[in-house]
Amino acid sequence: MHLKNFSLYEVADKIRLTPAYDLLNVAIINPRDDEELALTLNGRKKKLQKVDFFKAAVTLGIENVIVERLINKYIRLLPKFEAIIQASFLSADLKEKYLNLLIERLCRLSHKAIGY
Repeated sequence: MHLKNFSLYEVADKIRLTPAYDLLNVAIINPRDDEELALTLNGRKKKLQKVDFFKAAVTLGIENVIVERLINKYIRLLPKFEAIIQASFLSADLKEKYLNLLIERLCRLSHKAIGY
């Protein structure tokens, strides 16, 4: 599992995440590496569920409505994600694997099928 690079910054006495960078989708290249995170979230590294994000948010003082909003935002952005994947330099096979993985994980977070 590749350890993701996350950074924090302070704005108006609040800590925020910086924009994401150096993100790799190791799962489509090495499917035997079944961990979804290098560090644990709610004590888990794989098969993450919506409840894991809610529990982590409580620890950080983030309201559940914010987590729900973010999950819904990513679901709405799925067409844009697909466009970026399709415009990438990945092979057709890896593009399909990437999109399928993204849909599977979004479905797990939304607890419903995402038609695409």
